[in-house]
Amino acid sequence: IDLQTKLIEVLRIFQAIRISALPVVDGEKRLRGVYSKFDIMHLAATRTYANLDVPLCDILDSIHDHTTYQLATCKMTDQLFELMDKFVSRE
Repeated sequence: IDLQTKLIEVLRIFQAIRISALPVVDGEKRLRGVYSKFDIMHLAATRTYANLDVPLCDILDSIHDHTTYQLATCKMTDQLFELMDKFVSRE
């Protein structure tokens, strides 16, 4: 999904294809983050967004204001042990 996708559309996608997270890309198709069902549950629990027409970029901006993380990526050619080492060393 792209950064301008509305929250209501994200909810429809989660329901339709029964996945737990979606990659978020910018206009140049660069990975900018991952939006998950847990993020939606957090919005519901905190009643942060009553407007479902808000674009995902606004929501991600508010999440990034409160949390700090670095998105880890991998390539199809990466070996499993390399990935495990990458993730373990991040903790």
